[in-house]
Amino acid sequence: QCRIQLDEGKPFVSYSVQQEFQGQGIAARMLQLLLSRINLSEPLFAKVKNSNYPSLRLLERLGFHEHASSAGTLTLKRLD
Repeated sequence: QCRIQLDEGKPFVSYSVQQEFQGQGIAARMLQLLLSRINLSEPLFAKVKNSNYPSLRLLERLGFHEHASSAGTLTLKRLD
C-alpha cells in the first residue's frame, strides 16, 4: 500500500510491502507512480527509522532529503 496523509497539517507519504515481496522494486514503482500523479504546492514528507536503510536509500533516490531526526526516526522532505 502507498498513501499520503496529513500529520500536523503536513502531507506525509507512507508505504508498505508485504515482507515476502520486499526487495523486488515494488515500493519504488508504487512511489514513482504516486509522485508522478500528485501535484502538491508544498513539500512532501516521509518518516523512516534510522535503521531502515533500504527505505532510506529509496526515499533519497526519489528526491527526499533529511529534514529532522528524533528518537531513532528521520523525517525526510521532498520539495518537488
